[in-house]
Amino acid sequence: MRIQIKKFIVLILKFSARVLASCIRRWRWVDVEPFYEIFKKYDFYFLPKHYFLPIPDDDDMKFACESELVGINMRDDFQMEFTHAVVLKYKSEFDTFPEYESNNNRLQYFMINGTFMTGDGHAYYSLIRDIKPATIIEIGSGQSTLLANHAIDKNFEECTKDTCQLKVIDPYCAYKLEKLKRLTELKNCKLQEVGLNYFHQLKSGDILFIDSSHTLKSGGDVWMEYCEIIPRLNSGVYVHIHDISLPMPYSTSYYHSHWYWNEQYVLQTLLTNNDKLEVVWAGNYLFHKYPKEMTTAFSPGYDMMRKIYPQAGPCSFWIRVK
Repeated sequence: MRIQIKKFIVLILKFSARVLASCIRRWRWVDVEPFYEIFKKYDFYFLPKHYFLPIPDDDDMKFACESELVGINMRDDFQMEFTHAVVLKYKSEFDTFPEYESNNNRLQYFMINGTFMTGDGHAYYSLIRDIKPATIIEIGSGQSTLLANHAIDKNFEECTKDTCQLKVIDPYCAYKLEKLKRLTELKNCKLQEVGLNYFHQLKSGDILFIDSSHTLKSGGDVWMEYCEIIPRLNSGVYVHIHDISLPMPYSTSYYHSHWYWNEQYVLQTLLTNNDKLEVVWAGNYLFHKYPKEMTTAFSPGYDMMRKIYPQAGPCSFWIRVK
């Protein structure tokens, strides 16, 4: 019965949409603005299709293809050396994390989490353990924050002088981060509400971890990150950007979920012919270019991840300010 009612409602909506769209196209006197305001009130957008919109066109999706990353020094030799010297240095420690979430401790990082898994987790955990940053600022939070908390705690166990300030900016926290042992500051606000001077505290060897909206918009967080924050960072600061598929285009699964991400193209533009930033470790790039070597190096975690999430792969992109 419910399925029949749902089909009936969908049928009515389709008919109404067809009539409304036909009127708008044929008669210019139909004003779209009232419909736009009505839908916006209920957190939806009513937008006629137009080439000025940032929403990708179905016909254009066929042009999305692998990029040659012209003008970007991907430093393959360095990345592979970094993989073995740093990323895999603490693999035995990382592999002791539980595979799945614990009902007893929701603040415990676990490997098969769907967001920050094999490769990405190894790189972040090992970098913190290796360089021992004095300050980490995360824009966006989640499993990465739980992992950072553990890595910082491990450093402190080995040497009580190795203290690290873990700070988070996230208006949409999914976890009760204030309970984390090593969290020193939590700003439950938009990035745009945080002054640019806040990021001056990051010095050489510190980390800026970016995992925000992934979408460039006027006045949005991605605009602020790439146009205002990264260019101001001190020399030696490591910057992480998550969900970067380069050299491949974004997965069509995002498009079909109506997530119109474009951040990786902003990153690609920023890095092109830019000698102020250097590539440190690009997960998807390495697994795409050196699949056999990388999958072998990150087994058995990689195999476990792909068993549950067949399309998953590392998507962290690390750069460093020269």
